[in-house]
Amino acid sequence: MKKIVILLILIWITYYAWENMKPNQEVIDAKKELWLQINEEENKVTEAKKEIFKAVDKAVTDVKENIEEVIEEKITPTFSTEYLTDSKFLELNPLDKSDLIDWEVELIGKTLQTVDKIRVLYSNKESSFPDDDFTLKKFKSWDSEFLYRAFSRYETFDFGTNIYTFFAYSWEDVSKMELIIYYPNPDELKKVSTENNETSSEWSENKKIDASVFPTWSDYGSPIKMWEEVITYTDITGFEITRHEAKDVTCNSDIVTKTLQDKTTSWSWWNTCRPSKDNEIVSFFGLSMKDWNYIYSKHYYSSNYYAIIELESGLDDSWISLESVEDKNAWLKSKNNELKIKNEDFEIIEITDNLFTEITQ
Repeated sequence: MKKIVILLILIWITYYAWENMKPNQEVIDAKKELWLQINEEENKVTEAKKEIFKAVDKAVTDVKENIEEVIEEKITPTFSTEYLTDSKFLELNPLDKSDLIDWEVELIGKTLQTVDKIRVLYSNKESSFPDDDFTLKKFKSWDSEFLYRAFSRYETFDFGTNIYTFFAYSWEDVSKMELIIYYPNPDELKKVSTENNETSSEWSENKKIDASVFPTWSDYGSPIKMWEEVITYTDITGFEITRHEAKDVTCNSDIVTKTLQDKTTSWSWWNTCRPSKDNEIVSFFGLSMKDWNYIYSKHYYSSNYYAIIELESGLDDSWISLESVEDKNAWLKSKNNELKIKNEDFEIIEITDNLFTEITQ
C-alpha cells in the first residue's frame, strides 16, 4: 500500500513539474513578436548598408573617373619654339601629340639657305638622362631638310621638360632655335590627383583667404571676398589675390613659364621678370589667350600669395586663322613684344606694386 501511495505522489509531482515547465503561450507569442521585430530591424539595417555601399562604390567610381579625366586632359604635351638669334634660316615642322609614338619623336625641319652643319643640344633637368651635344652626321650642306631623332632609347626624350637647342651654321652666321616639349608623367599626375582627392578638405582650408588681414588705403580701397579663395579690392578693377605656395621665389625661366601656364593657359608668353631686392617677391608681365581673346596682365607672387592685375584685353582676328603651334607661338611672341613697350604706360601698376609689397610684409 505504501508503495502505491509513494508511486502516486511521484506521478503527481512529475505531472505538476511538467505542467509548470511547459512554455507559456503568451511567452511564446511574445518571443515570436520580438523575433519578428528583430528580424525586421536587421533587414532594414542590411538594406541601409547595401545603399551605403552602393553610394560609396559610386563615389569611388566617380572619383576614379574624374582622376582619369584630369590625367587624360593634363597628359597632353605642349610644344613651344623660339628663335634665340636674329638670323632665322632654320625652321621646324609643327608638332602634335600624334607625333609622339612609342617614346620616339622625329623632329623634322628645313633650311632656308645653305647650311654647313646642324648641332643639337639636349637637356631635361627632371630626367636622369645626361645632357647631350650631337651634330647631325647625315646632314650635308646641299640638303634642304634635316632630321633629329628625339628617342627615349637614345636618352633624348623623357617625362618632363625636354629642351632642344638647334644651331645651324652657314659660313660665319648662326641661326639658333629652341624647342621645348613638355610631357607630363601620368604616374606623377595620378599620384598628385589622388593625394589632392584624399586631402581635398585640408586643401580647401589652406586655400581660404582672410580679407581682414589685408590693408585698406585710399589708393586702392578695401579688400572684399569674391569667394573663399579670392580677394579683390573695391577701387581696383581686375585685381585678384589668392593663396599660393612657392618654394622658389625666383625669375628662373622654367619656373616663371610653368607658373604662368598654371595660372592662365598653355598659350601664354611673358616678359620683364623682376625679383625684389630681398627676393621675397617676383613680378612679371604675362600675355595669355582665352576664347580667342588676348589678356595682358601683371603677375606677382611670393611664398604665400599670388596676385594678377589685368591691364589690357581684346580680340585679335589674326589669332583665329592660325593653326600650327609654330605660328601661334610666333604670334604670341610678337604680341608680347608689342605690349611690352606699353608697360610703363599702365598707371595702375604703381598702386598694385605697393599694395602687393604691403600684403607680403
